Amino acid sequence: MKHTYRTLLLLALFLCGYSSARAQLFRSATSGAWNAIGTWQQSTDGGASWVPATATPTNASGAITVRATHTVTVTSTVNLDDVTIEAGGTVTTTTGGTVWSINNGTFGVRIFGTFNANA
Repeated sequence: MKHTYRTLLLLALFLCGYSSARAQLFRSATSGAWNAIGTWQQSTDGGASWVPATATPTNASGAITVRATHTVTVTSTVNLDDVTIEAGGTVTTTTGGTVWSINNGTFGVRIFGTFNANA
């Protein structure tokens, strides 16, 4: 009996750790700089609810979406993967050596809108 309780406790701790380790999804909340927290919203429940971001998206994030009508400008080096630019959305890199580095995530980048590579 004691062994059963220990197993259940370990299972509960594992599941709590799993849910807290879920990757955060990001989507643009408005037009702005990629590295500005105010540009983003985040979700930890698979996109059922969205809140203002507490960080900016990186390659460690879950899926990242630049929404229609928003223009997000990359002004410094960022490492990304799993980025979708919706139809009507725009990502622009600035001149001067800005790097938008794509890591090997689930799908890399999907561009249905506009990507201006000015660097």
